[in-house]
Amino acid sequence: MGEKENNIQNKESKKFNRRDFLKIAGVTTAIGAAAGAINLTTPGVAMADYMAPAQAGVKGAIKYLDVPPYDLPPFADCNKLQRFDEGMTAFEDPNFANQFCNGMYWRTYLDTILKIDKCKSGAPGYSLRDYAFETGAKKDMYNALLTDWGTNYVAPLPNACGKWEDTPENNSKAIKKFANFCNPCAVGITEMQENWWYSTTRAKDKIIISDQYTKPEKLKGEWRVPKSMKYVIVIAYPEDGSFVAKYADTAFALSSIYLGYSEMTEGVGKIATFIRELGYNAIPMCNDSALSVPMAAAAGLGEVGRHGMLVNPEYGSMVRLAKVVTDMPLAIDKPISFGVADFCKTCKKCAINCPSKSISMEDEPGTTIACTGNNPGAKRWIVNTWTCLEYWLKKTEGCVVCIADCPYSKPDSWIHSAVKMISSKTSAFNSIFIKMDDAFGFGTEMKNYTQADIDAWWNDPNDRMFNWKRKR
Repeated sequence: MGEKENNIQNKESKKFNRRDFLKIAGVTTAIGAAAGAINLTTPGVAMADYMAPAQAGVKGAIKYLDVPPYDLPPFADCNKLQRFDEGMTAFEDPNFANQFCNGMYWRTYLDTILKIDKCKSGAPGYSLRDYAFETGAKKDMYNALLTDWGTNYVAPLPNACGKWEDTPENNSKAIKKFANFCNPCAVGITEMQENWWYSTTRAKDKIIISDQYTKPEKLKGEWRVPKSMKYVIVIAYPEDGSFVAKYADTAFALSSIYLGYSEMTEGVGKIATFIRELGYNAIPMCNDSALSVPMAAAAGLGEVGRHGMLVNPEYGSMVRLAKVVTDMPLAIDKPISFGVADFCKTCKKCAINCPSKSISMEDEPGTTIACTGNNPGAKRWIVNTWTCLEYWLKKTEGCVVCIADCPYSKPDSWIHSAVKMISSKTSAFNSIFIKMDDAFGFGTEMKNYTQADIDAWWNDPNDRMFNWKRKR
């Protein structure tokens, strides 16, 4: 679909009349009232475990599944995907680096060349102060000490007293309690699938899973994972949705994203330490080593959206995912569904507004890969990660438009809870919900910022960022 057709569809989606409003108002009121009476306390269900009581309407939208949602229509064969080489992703592919980054690693090229030029240009939202704000927010994002595999970790107490012994259910509760004590988050647990592990790391080390190993270990050319480490704890750290949406085209927006990365690096390091101090092995990971999105969906933290990322019932797309693999006996959570796939069929906002047109506009998921950064063989909405990252370089900053535009990425309110509940039960009103989303001014503003706009934020003592986690 060309730019002209995209613009037409975008304008059509924004038409919102009195009849639409009256139609949805009645349904929203009725179902919203019903949602308020719902109280889910099902044990072993990730969403019921962590969601606040005020989210009863959202809880009522959730259907619990026996298989992950990406194994059900309209998707297919995602469970059959082969292990992928991490070095083939756009972020790590040397062919991408040679073509677009003068042979340099993309992050190095961006930070040492492109950002300097952008900072000198005087563009609003990219001053030295704005970049300092962003860089401060991502402190510890790459701290290798926090994501060490713990091969040589010594825990005196369990060595002397023996491992902590309890039921898998109680162990899972303890993990979730500790994770939320460290950083407010959503936590789900599932069994680790071998095809979620990358076959080879970005440094060309092979990841080998075997019952011959008793400790996880990184060796030159070979990373070893004991097969007994069969549980994965997946953590979704919420980000500041309104901040990302309001300042999507500045360095500011990435500050919220990078803060999420810093928190998840710190968080998984602490969770891994907690597990090791109980006498078990733990491998903390952020984006590396294994695929976060499918395991998060399997662990009951959400569904996969058109943009290829997780959509969480409470936080929408405004989450950063991290994980800890362990051999500690844990009770697993059920996968969930709340209507995301059907909504994505109708919505397409992330694809329409994607500056690089990297997100599929097709009504139905497909199997045709868009670039070498895609793992072939499964039916899903496939994103062209090469053109996405190429746009990052042109913009001299990461892009967050798709997650900011997602209608699920909204603050907590009764109307948004009711909308989520309705869309989980029927797709009949989805087109109206999308019109409402535009009519009420949600999504990215996509404006041309002036320096006065940016200075206003810095100088306004009453400007407070809305942040879900501040309320938990």
